[in-house]
Amino acid sequence: MNCRPRNNVSRIVAGQWLAVMAVAMAMVMAISAEDSRAATVDRYWEVSPYRVQLLVEYDVSQVWRERLKQSLPGYLRKRIRTAFGPLWRTTIEPVPTSATLPAAGQLAYLSDEELTSLRRDHDKIMVLKIRESSLGFEVAAQEQDCLLEEWGSIWGADTRDGAAIPELAFDAIHRAFTPLATFRVIRETPEKVEMSFRGAHLPGVSEQMRMVAEGDVFRPVVRRVDRDGIPVENGIQRVPWTYLSLDSVADGATTATIISHTRSPLGARQRGRVDQLAALVRPGSEQTKLRLHARDKEDQPLAGFRVYQRDSNAEKEAYIGKTDDDGAITIEPGETPVQVVFVQSGGQWIAKVPVVPGTDGTVNAPLMDDRSRLEAEAKLIGIQEELIDLVARRNILAFRTRAKIKAGDIEGANNLIRQLEGIRTATEFEQQRLRPQERMITSDDPKIQQRIEKMFSDTRDVLGEFLAPGLVQELRTELANSSSAQR
Repeated sequence: MNCRPRNNVSRIVAGQWLAVMAVAMAMVMAISAEDSRAATVDRYWEVSPYRVQLLVEYDVSQVWRERLKQSLPGYLRKRIRTAFGPLWRTTIEPVPTSATLPAAGQLAYLSDEELTSLRRDHDKIMVLKIRESSLGFEVAAQEQDCLLEEWGSIWGADTRDGAAIPELAFDAIHRAFTPLATFRVIRETPEKVEMSFRGAHLPGVSEQMRMVAEGDVFRPVVRRVDRDGIPVENGIQRVPWTYLSLDSVADGATTATIISHTRSPLGARQRGRVDQLAALVRPGSEQTKLRLHARDKEDQPLAGFRVYQRDSNAEKEAYIGKTDDDGAITIEPGETPVQVVFVQSGGQWIAKVPVVPGTDGTVNAPLMDDRSRLEAEAKLIGIQEELIDLVARRNILAFRTRAKIKAGDIEGANNLIRQLEGIRTATEFEQQRLRPQERMITSDDPKIQQRIEKMFSDTRDVLGEFLAPGLVQELRTELANSSSAQR
């Protein structure tokens, strides 16, 4: 028997209604705000649906065009409603007739003016293209994210069966969709971030609808905006060589681990109005090439560099080969979506590059070209070996000379001193061996050039210490004193 007082039950029910009403009011305010603003990040982020504009292009025969125009929009609305629930607010229209031939990597070319206009009222622009060919039909979809202002990957499939087009179209749209989240670095654990997904707190939105799961990978993007929430010039920038790997997906706290080339890629305090966004990364089936080039010269490949690879959760890397003449090497998928690549030159680790194989065709990595430093190092090793030999000969002759002086062998001592005079001095060695090499070995990279100059400077210090002038004069003085004493 339930003995709980009715007034407690009433308070609980009232509390539940207040919570529901609060969410409902937030949704109403969010939707009202959406109707009059461009894509932006605000306090209604987690109760705001994605406003999706689906643009469809029918590149098919007249018969199929009429058939698809009648059946496809209704089918897609039904499938989108089932898959995304309240997370999507979708409008479906034909691709603008002004759209010209697509550029490379795009399904349809929309002018800057058209994109700007669409971004005022939408968060996602989804282009769906259905093309008829001699082999059947090609169905493809591509997303333009209005916050990030970039096109995503093209997803699609082929079929000979026209009846399969509607479901293939939905599947392409579903795969092209990129969930977005905001994030903040957790102060107590700076290697992790807490993420907030768009629409996550909308009633009826499940984890399945959000299309994220543990282990998913996100690419962080920094978006600098003005007072109106409009990106400033060059204000949208990916955080280089950095990914977020989702640890847990929960209503209370969704966290991710930072995987980066540096220890604190997100740790610096941001100035001004900055949105920190994360976009889901979906690896495709294509290979990814890592291409290394000089930091200041993209057309200068770094060939012959040793490359190692490991899973993001592994401790030991495995050697996978050297970069080819174009500075490139293929990165294969591993056990984890993010593969951490290490680059070695001259026995030294010079770079750590996280890569998600299959996401990008080519990943360009500008690195310091330290081949000049390695060349200088090799030359100086040879010079130092000469110097060691020279110092050894010099010390042996000095020892033998003093032995002759002590024994009273004046003529023998003079002969040895003359041999010492024939050995190169520090000045002669510097002019004949060091200076020519220093002129020949240079680097356009200021940091590398600074290292090269320090190496030569250190060698000069050694010259001055071990080939100090005055030894011959010192021995002649000792010989003269010994001769006077004998008389």
